Amino acid sequence: MTIYTEPFAAMHNPKKPLILVNCWNVATARLLEESEQLAIATSSYAIADSFGYPDGEKIPRELLFLLIKNICREVQVPVTVDIETGYGEDVLTTIQTLLDIGVAGINIEDQRIDTATYELIDLEEQAKKIASIRQFCQKNHQSLFINARTDVFFKYSEPTIETCNLALKRAQAYSEAGANGIFIPGLNHADLIDYFVRHSPLPVNVMYTEQSPDIDTLIGLGVSRISYGPTSYFQAATDFRQRLAQVGRNQHD
Repeated sequence: MTIYTEPFAAMHNPKKPLILVNCWNVATARLLEESEQLAIATSSYAIADSFGYPDGEKIPRELLFLLIKNICREVQVPVTVDIETGYGEDVLTTIQTLLDIGVAGINIEDQRIDTATYELIDLEEQAKKIASIRQFCQKNHQSLFINARTDVFFKYSEPTIETCNLALKRAQAYSEAGANGIFIPGLNHADLIDYFVRHSPLPVNVMYTEQSPDIDTLIGLGVSRISYGPTSYFQAATDFRQRLAQVGRNQHD
């Protein structure tokens, strides 16, 4: 069961993928819109860190909502929000608030938070959560692009056909539950991305990192969405450090 949310869903085109440079505040969201980006996506890590919180749903939900509300107020393009596992046990409260704010989509992941070891949420449990979100939206006659993130490729150190098949099994279950896309951060091998795209029941979202194939290669592989995640946030911090270092050198010359 795939529910499409126009016009945001239409941007997920394997021949011309949606490229998202993730933001972390209103200023970066405005810059993205000014640069004629088609949509705006948030980075949970960057937002949390910029407010002084660790990643993993440690930032207060009300603070996150306030930021998203301000972003949606200031830009006219669709906004999709990384909600990690849903920010609290009552995920539908999170969804209703975000729908009221006016978001077009969410990322929701299947990694357990607050565990000593790296664990994935049980497939059936995660599929049931996605189904509850989809049913809630349908009941309230509201559309939402659900980008189901699987962290299979973070759990296993070396991606293989076998780990791809594990992730594809999750993609199938999430698709049947009502997801619109599948996000596979951690998969950076071109041949395995190609395999995954060819077998996925959903449009495929990859995370672009220094280890990734270049953008042209990813486009050629047929991915539908390319996300930068916290990369731009890290780069901004690097640029700031370099500027400070230059100021320091000038002061001591």
